[in-house]
Amino acid sequence: MASSQNLNFSDFHDSLDIPHSDWNDVDDALQSRRHTKVHTLIWGWSTIKNSLQSQNDFIREWLPWRAEYLNVILEGEQLAKGGICEQCYEAEGSVQCMSCTGAHAWCGLCAVKAHRNLPFHKVQRWNGAHYQPTSLMDLGFLWHIGHGGDPCPCNWSDPDPEEKSSWFQMTIVHTEGIFSHGVSVCKCPGSDPNDWHLDLLCQRLFPASISKPRTAFTLDVLDHFLIDALECKTSAMSFYQKLKMFTNNAFPERVPDRYRELMRVSQLWRDLKCRKWFGFGHDTGGDPGDSGLALFLLAAEG
Repeated sequence: MASSQNLNFSDFHDSLDIPHSDWNDVDDALQSRRHTKVHTLIWGWSTIKNSLQSQNDFIREWLPWRAEYLNVILEGEQLAKGGICEQCYEAEGSVQCMSCTGAHAWCGLCAVKAHRNLPFHKVQRWNGAHYQPTSLMDLGFLWHIGHGGDPCPCNWSDPDPEEKSSWFQMTIVHTEGIFSHGVSVCKCPGSDPNDWHLDLLCQRLFPASISKPRTAFTLDVLDHFLIDALECKTSAMSFYQKLKMFTNNAFPERVPDRYRELMRVSQLWRDLKCRKWFGFGHDTGGDPGDSGLALFLLAAEG
C-alpha cells in the first residue's frame, strides 16, 4: 500500500513507454475540453438570461433604434431604383409592389409580366410626388383561366383589354382584400361554356354562382374565415369588414359588398371539407345521412 502511495506520475508515464509528445497532445486535448465546457456554461447562462428578460427589457433595447427604423420605412416610400424599370431598363419604373419582398421598380407592362401568376399582389404607382394605390387590372393585367396563365390559342393571340367582348370583370375575395380582375376563359374545342365555373375551381377560386359567376372566393380566404369563426368567434360581417379595410382603409364603403355571398359560399365550403374529411369523396356513392358528418367524442368520466 505504501509503495503505491510513493509512486509518482513520471514513473507511471515511463512504465507505459509512451513518447512525451503524445502525452503533450493528451494534455492539450484535456485543456481544450476545459475551455469548451467553460464556453458552454457561458453560452447557457446567456440563453437563460435572455429568456428571463421582460418585455420592457426588449423595448428598451429597441428604443435607441427607433429613429433609424423610421428612416428606413420612409426611405422605402421614395421613388425606387432611380425611376428606371428594372426589367426592361428603358421605360419609367413608376410601379412598385407592396406584396413583393424588397424594393422594385417596373413600368406598367413589366409589372404585369412579373405578376402573371401573382394576381393578388397590391401595387402602387408614382404620381410625381408620392406613390398612390392602383391595381393590376388598371395596369392591363388579364387573368387567363386555363393554359397555365397563357391566352387560349382558340380565343385570341394578343387580347386587347379594351375589347370587352373578349373578357369580363370579376370580383374576387382574397385574404389580402377584395380585387377586381378581368378574366378570360378557355374556348378550346370540347370546352363547355356552361361548365367554366369548374375551371375557376381548378384555379382555387370558389364561384359564388353556377351560371355566369361574377364573384369568386379564394380557398384561402374561406379557410381563414372558418378558422376565425372557430378560434376568434369572428362574425361574417366583422370578417368581411376587415377585408374591406385591407382593400381601402380610407373609403371602405367604395369596396364591393359581397357579404351575402360570403355567408352562402362559406357554408358550401364547410360542407365540402367535412365530406372530404369523413371519406365521402372519390365517387364512393355513399351519402352521409343523418349525423354522418358528426364528430363523436367520448365523454370523460366524472
